Amino acid sequence: MWCKDQCDQRSTLARGCGDHCDQRSALARRLFTPKNPSSPILLDYSGLESVTGSTFDPSIPTKVIIHGFFNSANLWVADMKDAILKKGDFNVVTINWEKGAQPPDYNQAVANVRLVAVQTYLVLKEMVRAGAKLQNMHLIGHSLGAHMAGNIGKLLDDKLGRISGLDPADPDYQCLPKIIRLDETDAMFVDVVHTNGAPFSEGGAGLIQQSGHIDFYVNGGKTQPGCPNGLGGAFSALFTSGVEAAGDAVSCSHARSHDLYTESILSDCSFKAFPCLTHEDYLSGRCMTCGSEGCGIMGYHADQSQARGSMFLQTNGKSPFCGHQYFVNLTVSASSKSTKGTLFASLQGKEGRSSFAQITPKNSHIASGGTIMAVGAFSELVGKISSVTLRYEKYGGTGFGAFVFGAGRNTLSIDAVRVVAGDSGHRYDACDEQYVLNHKEEVLVTQPQPASC
Repeated sequence: MWCKDQCDQRSTLARGCGDHCDQRSALARRLFTPKNPSSPILLDYSGLESVTGSTFDPSIPTKVIIHGFFNSANLWVADMKDAILKKGDFNVVTINWEKGAQPPDYNQAVANVRLVAVQTYLVLKEMVRAGAKLQNMHLIGHSLGAHMAGNIGKLLDDKLGRISGLDPADPDYQCLPKIIRLDETDAMFVDVVHTNGAPFSEGGAGLIQQSGHIDFYVNGGKTQPGCPNGLGGAFSALFTSGVEAAGDAVSCSHARSHDLYTESILSDCSFKAFPCLTHEDYLSGRCMTCGSEGCGIMGYHADQSQARGSMFLQTNGKSPFCGHQYFVNLTVSASSKSTKGTLFASLQGKEGRSSFAQITPKNSHIASGGTIMAVGAFSELVGKISSVTLRYEKYGGTGFGAFVFGAGRNTLSIDAVRVVAGDSGHRYDACDEQYVLNHKEEVLVTQPQPASC
């Protein structure tokens, strides 16, 4: 139903490559192994000797990393490659099709996806001839690279072991048939991380529709904390910091998917994700259990869980992104006037005190007498909660000097607080007084438990 209701007619070139393929998309396939972790060997598809004459080891698993539009196999791809090689013994192939993914011609890049997929498929076939097994191959693709991985999987008769799609590109792929875009039939296991599925008009670049055996909607899957808000944030960055900063603003939420995935490779934090139908249900606390199939693990270790379907999780707005999730429910006093601002919380328990975590989107509208339902990602586990500290920061408004408009109010009052630990289900309630939060002041909330709220 989502596609039927939401699909537009933006896609044409993604339906096939044909005459649109650009030979400039010629790529570099760089092989890294434990024997050459930093000095790549270039592979080609002209013959078996390219593989057998390299350091490729068919007895160990193979990871293939594919970048997307307006990108290259440097920077984040190199970071991910290094993390994988630190994790264990792998063949890692990075696909650099930078020349075929250059702006401003996005449609040409979409057409080039098909060509580069065929070229990469031919290299993987040579690896199989050299003794590698398809079920031990794992393709990791970002943006257009995610759909390219899907194309490669189809060419290999859907026998690949795994594909990880990192915020698959939306433009020219939204609602198209499965034969064109990444989907769950392209490999034995397909996991997808969604971080930028907001509408295209609001700066979204990623596909929001479910595309794998398991789909992770990080912070709702539309935009990410710590990133500028859509196109407005890009224009602001353009005028204040220049073109490069504007580009970073546009790509921030889209790029967060590969940042999260790279962190997950070596992190001791599990990126636990909860099965739920919608982000709204998740924030409301209706999905605080793992259900019959269990919770998911977002990122590199997603295949270690039997969970399937749509999964939701919150993260921090900066590295380290992973945190322990706590569901927070605040009742705003009816006597407190509506305002605009950001709320933070710190938890205290038997095992210590956490640092402050942002629990609402920046500069949110906070309605008088309303209920704030949120999930915070806290870096520390505190055990059984004994108290909560809240901090409110009002929105500063727009303008300057005496001409400031839309600023939040200096004070926010809260009647009741409920916090539920996502790891243990332990609940903390406080409601025996009105908690007055002045701008940037920390307010301790404490009440003997269990409380009758």
